[in-house]
Amino acid sequence: MTFDHPIFMRWPAHYPDRLQLFSLPAPNGVKVGIMLEETCLAYEAHRVDIMASENQDPAFLCTQPQRE
Repeated sequence: MTFDHPIFMRWPAHYPDRLQLFSLPAPNGVKVGIMLEETCLAYEAHRVDIMASENQDPAFLCTQPQRE
């Protein structure tokens, strides 16, 4: 993913040299953050609010595999 990707218009990267974590506040999203913390990898977290339907934002959806 490059920084001209649409997701960075919605959730801009303030630290482009770090991993970018786009996560929902749900158990599986939290697990990834825990793994990054435990492995001491530098990352920038972007919270995707499911209550505000941000997971339906076209910028977020274009990061997901297409379902058939």
